[in-house]
Amino acid sequence: MRQEESLEAYRARLTRALAYVQDKLGGEISLEGAAAAACFSKFHFHRIFSAAMGESFADCVRRLRLDRAAFFLEQRPSMSVTEVALACGCSSPSVLSRLFAERFGEPPSRWRESKRAAARAERESTPEVPILWQNGPAADEMGNASEGERVSVRTLPALRFASCLHIGPYGPGIQEAWDRLCRWAGPRGLLGSQSRAAGMSWDNPELCPPERCRYSACLQIPAGIEAGGEVLPLEFPARTYLILTCSGSAVDFGATYDRLYDRYLPRSGFEPEDDPAIEFYRSLASVGSFDLDIALPVRTLSA
Repeated sequence: MRQEESLEAYRARLTRALAYVQDKLGGEISLEGAAAAACFSKFHFHRIFSAAMGESFADCVRRLRLDRAAFFLEQRPSMSVTEVALACGCSSPSVLSRLFAERFGEPPSRWRESKRAAARAERESTPEVPILWQNGPAADEMGNASEGERVSVRTLPALRFASCLHIGPYGPGIQEAWDRLCRWAGPRGLLGSQSRAAGMSWDNPELCPPERCRYSACLQIPAGIEAGGEVLPLEFPARTYLILTCSGSAVDFGATYDRLYDRYLPRSGFEPEDDPAIEFYRSLASVGSFDLDIALPVRTLSA
């Protein structure tokens, strides 16, 4: 086997191990289960994972669970700290409180209130933004948000993607994942004017170290096309999305996501689902540009 093929095989297996962890953040995660998902010997897997990822398997699981807890604390106002702890695989609120304070410098309740206060200040300083209900009970006119942005709520059908994972800072480095995906998609006739390209940023760069951030380059695939090797399938059911349509020359994705979460989401009557937002690009040529729809999966806000 050539060196390039060997590297690709290792990368594919580690990607499957990370997918196993992501899928089970709310439940039991074992080193043996991750090793089995990656098809590595459980005796050697810990060292392989640590060498490739730059952190131990236990540290990776703990970090991802705490990032998930921070997401719930900030974006799920109806969830108690106890519910957040259980949803993140922690055995008790006290365990979550200790680990959370070690990571973020203050316990969950205090951290949540700090975020709420900052969000209230942001909302009070910005004007109301009308939301377009495209297939909801009230069909309002489209309202202008920030320059070059529009906000809508839509129900999208089930989505099925082929994806390649990039681990590292968000930015130009994601192109390597797109190159790998395109090399797989080209011979299968999946690159053309009808190709639907999308990206998924799994981690919040404000919480996650840049070198650990995960991004999936995605192409929507029809039934009958199977992913394999380092190309993993990603499937999502039909669901409702809060969609921020962006176009223009600006490229500050961080500020755009801040507006989505701090300005538009709190006024929409929805709260986020567990999965990250999907960035639908106008075309493959627009990947990384400011010409896309950011679709955040949402559900009706609980009282």
